[in-house]
Amino acid sequence: MLNQKKLAVAVTVALGASVGFVSSAQATSSLFFPHVVGSQTVASILTVINTDGGRIAQFTNGNLHQTLWTKDAGSNSSACEDYNQWVTTSFNDVTSFDVYGEFGQATNGILFENRVTTNRVDNSNDPNWSVGANTTLPQRGFMLVDNEDNSSITDEGTLRGEAFIFEFAAGATWGYEAANRVLGGYDYATSASADNTPIAILPYDEFETALMVTPVGPNQNRGDLTTTISLSQTPGGHYGFFDRDENPFSISRFASVKCVGRVDVQDLLFGANGPTGQFLDGGWTTVEINNIGTVDSNAVVFKLEYNMSDTFNGESVTGVFNNATHILPYGNGWVE
Repeated sequence: MLNQKKLAVAVTVALGASVGFVSSAQATSSLFFPHVVGSQTVASILTVINTDGGRIAQFTNGNLHQTLWTKDAGSNSSACEDYNQWVTTSFNDVTSFDVYGEFGQATNGILFENRVTTNRVDNSNDPNWSVGANTTLPQRGFMLVDNEDNSSITDEGTLRGEAFIFEFAAGATWGYEAANRVLGGYDYATSASADNTPIAILPYDEFETALMVTPVGPNQNRGDLTTTISLSQTPGGHYGFFDRDENPFSISRFASVKCVGRVDVQDLLFGANGPTGQFLDGGWTTVEINNIGTVDSNAVVFKLEYNMSDTFNGESVTGVFNNATHILPYGNGWVE
């Protein structure tokens, strides 16, 4: 059976609990990883694929610019600090690295390549690809990776990225694809999740449900963008949710997030007292983003749900269950 206390602590850090300078460089082809976390039991493994060649003459360390905006994982209200550096790449290159440096400590933060080649790891002039290795864990943040070497690049396919969030103590994982833009800056406003999106809520006595929130805007290369999250029965309507018998439950509560953060669905709906009675079975609600009118940003939102008990639908199980649902932007064929 699961060690529930250990799992609860590890997964809470992995998935969250609830100013630095801005680089003057301008991105040509940019990747946006909206959520990364790191602790003694959690690693954020990012992979970058480069489908275009070229070098940066003015930067001897190469032509990928990493920018990590990060902060203490337990704070929703503080701004993030900027860590950035340049690393090497080449045409058709693929590189995987651990953002916060738990893995790859002997290989400049580069993962897997020491198994098949020695040149990249042993002879590289790169700094450590784990740009957040010197931060104090646990950390939460977002990451930008861009190609600044060729102003003629117009293909959004130049860079592609994937994230693998790995809670290696208990085995919980989730992941996503990075957003991709060709820009004169870091405009990720259109990557925001669709507002007024319905989400399902699993039973509270068996599962934890949380929203991982990253405010976004026309200049993403900053650590102080702020948004609000609330839950309502209908878009712009009464705060609260419906249970599994279509009964409405009303409550008015919202959470503010600066830079990046985690918001527990249970806290938004019930507060410290938690759910009781029929509401233990979960239900559904609508995610409202930036509807309070006092802040400046929409947000990328992931819904995470993971088991906190040894049962599934009341039946005994073993193992760790962890699911991530990306609340998608408008206009991509999935959201009306």
